[in-house]
Amino acid sequence: MNTWIALSCHTLMDEFGTLRAADLRYSLNHWTRFEVRHSLNGPYDDDFIVPGLPVEFHCHSIGPYDFTSMTSCNLRDINYLAKAEGILCIPHCFCPITGSITMVLSPDILLDNSTLRSAYPSLEWIFELLIEAGIQPAFGHFVKQQPVQSTEYVRTLLKVAERLVDKVSKHPFLTDHLFNDMPRHFHHAWRTPQEKAQRTNDLKNMHIDNWNWDNLDEVLGEVPAILLRAAREGYLLICLNFDGDHIDLEICRRIVQLLGPDRIIAMTDRTDCNQLGDQKLESHYGNSLRYQNESVLAAGSQSIDQQIHNMRDISLSEEQIWKMTCFVPSRVLNIPLETCTNNPPEACSYVSKSGERFPIYSR
Repeated sequence: MNTWIALSCHTLMDEFGTLRAADLRYSLNHWTRFEVRHSLNGPYDDDFIVPGLPVEFHCHSIGPYDFTSMTSCNLRDINYLAKAEGILCIPHCFCPITGSITMVLSPDILLDNSTLRSAYPSLEWIFELLIEAGIQPAFGHFVKQQPVQSTEYVRTLLKVAERLVDKVSKHPFLTDHLFNDMPRHFHHAWRTPQEKAQRTNDLKNMHIDNWNWDNLDEVLGEVPAILLRAAREGYLLICLNFDGDHIDLEICRRIVQLLGPDRIIAMTDRTDCNQLGDQKLESHYGNSLRYQNESVLAAGSQSIDQQIHNMRDISLSEEQIWKMTCFVPSRVLNIPLETCTNNPPEACSYVSKSGERFPIYSR
């Protein structure tokens, strides 16, 4: 990722995704002028400034650093690598550490056959305790055999969100990967060459443009349907992967159409290492995913910038893209993005007419 020594730009996308006329001039590590003006109407296909950096949400490693064991990671080096790439990196750790902002929890520990059912206090109590401590529980790692019971447990936990939604400054809950590690009624990804040969025909038969809020239980399954409805009602944010291999990009496009970008965080599940904890990872021909033994999906490998290009390939707008990759996750992280005060941010992104992105840092 390159950085700019000097530039001049006449458009800024504000923290609400609105393009505004501006007079923006940058030279030698500081802004010489940063004036934001009126909003722009109509289509726009020129360069612009975004008042923030893309967020690598749910990232397993960057460079040689495996985040499964943060005690062996050098945070100074990790920050250096992230800054060089022009991103904010949110490590995804297997063990909670000081400073945690989210925690993946499975409602299925309440299932009758769960060995954890009687080993812990009430799950509602755990969720409420986390939320009040500023940590957002993320629904994930469902079993796939009992979708009706799983849905009921999600509904029980959403009542916690209903009680607390007016007491917290952000959505009480998140999800882990939408559609991954949860029961579904549909095929959500075509990963092998043999599967990809059937993709076009399968997508045609799925009629995804007919998906709507009234038929989600039938076409998607009870668990993803209740999570999407909870997001629409403001109780959680959906984490969605746009690498095209975790979930097919046409399905991602339809979910963005249904839900809108203000309820979605683009997550990468990225790893740069061939190791995840004590598990060696391998690649399979035809996709960008990383697998553990016996072809168990472990992580992805695409960066957030690669996924931004994927979003453009399915004709998502720049407003949709930057909300999901920057503005929404930045609010979860309590990163201020105010731009209407004419105060330049410490870090932002310059997006060229061709879509190439350059980080800009000011002192």
